[in-house]
Amino acid sequence: SGFRDWTKAEFDHNVPLDLEDGLAFSPQSRTSRWKPGLHSVYSNANYGLAGLVLERVSGQSYETLVQQRLFAPLGMHSATSLQERTRNLATGYDRDGETRIPYWHMIQRPAAAINARSREMAALVSMLLNDGHYKQQMVLSPAEIARMESPRTSLAARNGMHFGYGLGMYAQYRNGFLFMGHGGDGDGYLSRFGYCRQLGIGYFVTFNSASQRTLGAFRRAIEKELTRGHVPPARAPDADLSTDQLQAFTGRYAPAAWRFEWQSDANRSRRSLLVSMSADGRLYTKKQHGKPEELLAVSARTFRREGDGAATSGFFRDEARLYFQGKDNWVKVKEGLDETRGNP
Repeated sequence: SGFRDWTKAEFDHNVPLDLEDGLAFSPQSRTSRWKPGLHSVYSNANYGLAGLVLERVSGQSYETLVQQRLFAPLGMHSATSLQERTRNLATGYDRDGETRIPYWHMIQRPAAAINARSREMAALVSMLLNDGHYKQQMVLSPAEIARMESPRTSLAARNGMHFGYGLGMYAQYRNGFLFMGHGGDGDGYLSRFGYCRQLGIGYFVTFNSASQRTLGAFRRAIEKELTRGHVPPARAPDADLSTDQLQAFTGRYAPAAWRFEWQSDANRSRRSLLVSMSADGRLYTKKQHGKPEELLAVSARTFRREGDGAATSGFFRDEARLYFQGKDNWVKVKEGLDETRGNP
């Protein structure tokens, strides 16, 4: 859509609102900052709009629709995005694990806000892992699950790269295995679910504190243990690119799109990516203050990292500009020029 994420005012608005009022508040986040379909950038605002579309098409509230179509078939009887309907809710804490944080009423609940028991979340992961089926009942069709896992609209996706963010699903390789999943980040609470269809297993982990470092460590430990002793699937074969082909990608890249409005100044002045080629013809990327990371060619434009099973990034042109897209979005810039010139 070209939307960035919520404004600071939207994040800070800790008052329950219905969806119409939530979307009427601080509408700056629903402004296209780049050409729609060019980049993949996470935006809670898009989920608020999707929820409004569901309400208008179905004639039901978002909460009622999700309860009937998703929670009930999965036996998620305690699940709700309305705090007043929640019983025995764990207290949320700051990253120190001691400072209590009041319940956060998200301004547009379709973006997140689900309160549920861990066992009930396991049912959701099981359904996703099993192509939409749970206890012999089809909750979502295999085609719908496949669409959720497939990026379609970014420049990379439209150029044939299948790795990235689909409809609510992130992709990531761990020890050569492909995990799909999503995380939840709320004041006082953090969570993550993931599943690997190649291994036939998934997980859900949650903390009632805001320590991202702790969540990341648990997630890596879980995925490492799940893959232990298993031989990963065969990876995509490497492509043999000429020196001239690789040389065309080298240069300095600046951020082309970013998630939060308040990141703008920092992104322009402090972040860059250097793409270079070694004497033996290998391509590397290096962020400021980071270590060089090798890019292994999968095709003439797509690349993977060591340990990835398929292409996870690539170089693609849109009009006269060259972009490097993967986890982030970068645009090649000429030395000495304003790196934001030409961006909407």
